[in-house]
Amino acid sequence: MRLIDDGAKERNVAAVVPTMNVNLDRVSKLALELDSNGVDLLLVEDSGPLFSFSRSMNAGITALLAKPHVKYIVLSNDDVCNIRGFDNMLGSLKEGKGDYAQPYANGIRPSMISTRSRLRLMLNFGIKKHAPFYALRIAGVATTYANSQKPLFLAPSLLRRNEIISVQPFGLFSRKVLEHEIFDENFHNGMEDHDLAYRLHLHGYTGLTDSDWNVFHAKGESFKSLYARSRTGSYYGGETQFAENLRYFIKKHSR
Repeated sequence: MRLIDDGAKERNVAAVVPTMNVNLDRVSKLALELDSNGVDLLLVEDSGPLFSFSRSMNAGITALLAKPHVKYIVLSNDDVCNIRGFDNMLGSLKEGKGDYAQPYANGIRPSMISTRSRLRLMLNFGIKKHAPFYALRIAGVATTYANSQKPLFLAPSLLRRNEIISVQPFGLFSRKVLEHEIFDENFHNGMEDHDLAYRLHLHGYTGLTDSDWNVFHAKGESFKSLYARSRTGSYYGGETQFAENLRYFIKKHSR
């Protein structure tokens, strides 16, 4: 693992971006976009079959938390571009409206709401019918709020009261949030973001989003060289890796 720190300007906003190759064009473009938005950059380069998104993120977060002048931290995939509304995201956090902010990705609201397919997968893994649980986002679309025997499909008014704002692919966090909670490295390149969002929700942190905040996410590009595309279109190591992450998520949060 190699950390490449471009924080010479010592700005109070810095980003962690895990990548398998710092020389990729998309990484260079993201670096320029972040700089134009007043954000210092810490790249965490790692590769090979042992690459871990959560471990790379945590290494970068730890390095930035060691810098007292860094007050806000961006956690971004390396396959994000076309950042819109960043100043408003940052302003909302500075005004105390929330603890972290997540833009829409490809026009999709970063919410966690129940989906029938994810619920079916969870039930297939032996969830007891009275065990409360959260199932999460599939293919970047809104994910999950479910409990007991059947999914709860929320009306828009209920949705806003019950939704959890995601933390990826491009999240902006107040420092205090990441001093309290970071990624769980037991997840292997999948669902670590859902787990973190759920834990932030449990601890009472408020996530913000707005349709005027947008990024483009070339979903799957970060893991394209690591995993072959599965028949479901996932780059999370196929169904086997997805199942392992899901089993761990359920074990962790169904107690």
